[in-house]
Amino acid sequence: MPLKGEEQNNDYESKSLKILHDYIIKASKESDTFELYTSWNGEENLPLRNKTELAIENLTPEKLILRDRELLIIKNKTFTYIT
Repeated sequence: MPLKGEEQNNDYESKSLKILHDYIIKASKESDTFELYTSWNGEENLPLRNKTELAIENLTPEKLILRDRELLIIKNKTFTYIT
């Protein structure tokens, strides 16, 4: 997965982003919230640089490109719990 600002816009990146996007859309039928976080190994506990919330309806593959230590929270407002 590319980091924001380091994208190469090649077929490999596009395919990877599309696979992740499709997975999240499919999995959203079973969950109301997804969190994606990026960090280099060993830097997981450093402060966040950015936190963004996004509705699943507005999710595109390009919005999955994050900066280092960025958190993306994807919310599915149409999800209903079945008990």
